[in-house]
Amino acid sequence: MEHGLVDKAKASGVWSGEWPEYRLVIPAEDPACSQVREWRQQWQAAYGKEYVSQKPPGITLACWRAREEMEETMIRWIGNLASQTSRFEVILNNFSGIPPQLLYIRVQEEEPFRQITRLLRPLLERVNDQDHQVRLFERPFIQLGKLPAAEGPKQWLQHTHQLFHAAFTAQHLVLYRHAGDEHKKIGLFPFRTDWTA
Repeated sequence: MEHGLVDKAKASGVWSGEWPEYRLVIPAEDPACSQVREWRQQWQAAYGKEYVSQKPPGITLACWRAREEMEETMIRWIGNLASQTSRFEVILNNFSGIPPQLLYIRVQEEEPFRQITRLLRPLLERVNDQDHQVRLFERPFIQLGKLPAAEGPKQWLQHTHQLFHAAFTAQHLVLYRHAGDEHKKIGLFPFRTDWTA
């Protein structure tokens, strides 16, 4: 099982090649977003573009495949979920990784993300054939890049123990669709703003 994931695939079920893949993300906001981009630029200069995540800085909550005709339903459901979720603070705290190569930034408080994935689970199971895989990321993080395989354990420990601190307010969800070479943003869903007197 992948680190921090809940794998809902049946033994006989894998990704359906004909269906587009969807990814639901909470994007990082500035200044945290800029800090992540700066680190990625340094990493790319040191190791090359192939070792740096090219996705916009953000925290992936779920990945799944579904028939494209289900998009309107998914957009409506995710919009309803977002409208019931209050904005919350995200604190990024230091580097970590999944041996032997993956590097990421840890999220200090995981509970707000778990609340969202608990609400997502029944929605995704309804739009997704039970023979296909749904991945819910229960451990939130922002992916940075990969360590080249030629680097040894000493370099791994050095990079995964670097200090990093940033914070931003999670303001909305973004839904992406991947089909072939297409990578398209198809929905932006604002969280509720709780005003206090």
